[in-house]
Amino acid sequence: MNTRRISLILMIFLQSGCQLGCISLTPFETILDTIPADEFVQIDGQCVHIERKGTGEPLILLHGFGGSTFTFNKVMDGLADSFDVIAIDLNAFGYTERPTGTLPYTPRGQAQLVTAVMDKLDIESAHMLGHSYGAGIALLLAAETPARARSLVLVDGIAPRSSSSTVSPLLLPFVSALVQAFIVNEKTVRDALSASVHDPDTITEEMVHGYFDRIRVEGLSRGIEGLLGAANGEPINFDYANVSQPALIIWGEHDQVIPITIGEEMNAALPDSMLIRFTDSGHLPMDEEPEKFIQTVADFLSE
Repeated sequence: MNTRRISLILMIFLQSGCQLGCISLTPFETILDTIPADEFVQIDGQCVHIERKGTGEPLILLHGFGGSTFTFNKVMDGLADSFDVIAIDLNAFGYTERPTGTLPYTPRGQAQLVTAVMDKLDIESAHMLGHSYGAGIALLLAAETPARARSLVLVDGIAPRSSSSTVSPLLLPFVSALVQAFIVNEKTVRDALSASVHDPDTITEEMVHGYFDRIRVEGLSRGIEGLLGAANGEPINFDYANVSQPALIIWGEHDQVIPITIGEEMNAALPDSMLIRFTDSGHLPMDEEPEKFIQTVADFLSE
């Protein structure tokens, strides 16, 4: 089947999906008008959203795939009692302006965004806490720019990688539109969150809207195209042996998204690490056991 015919089929599906109801996107100008100006930094003309609280040694928070600074809403204040906490919305997520192109959406592009924010805030080095996809970004940054990372807290995470993709670059706009029409909706977000926790009562309407409202932002299609295009990029041959910083690994024992066996393998591979199991959590221990999470992180970093 040739590309033209595939494109026609995709367009028919897309039109059908929009007839069923496409989500409305929040204009980025509205975001800028409603979010405090001090929550944005300018990086080469791009508006990057951050949340910053507390004083002390700097602690960078990096969310997972589909997350945002909202991921840390239950633990931000508690961590800010001991640290200068900076949560960053990565490219394609949250209230950060979606750039064009593919490079910003690769793991290295995301790591470069983090170090650019640090430069903007005059932070030479910081503790790095990454959840899921964000843990991979923290690991990559620690391995390739070790002077910027004092230590690591890796929460239900994965190693940085570029996955193989079979999507033709010519079809990226259509696939992006299909994802936006059929997959990105409130029900999908609720289902994904429900699959990520051990206790279903953890999921509230506030939590669902907190995640969904930060997805349905103008530039969504650029973000999806960028992430899909980044998956076609050069594979990352990551070696845990290149990570010299001390690392705390936190894992929910009931994680059905990334099983704890991955955490055990990560702990065995890292030169200087310890694994702490959260017995009442799934993939989101910061939501299911926030007080234990805050104390565990603070104890580790204070050492």
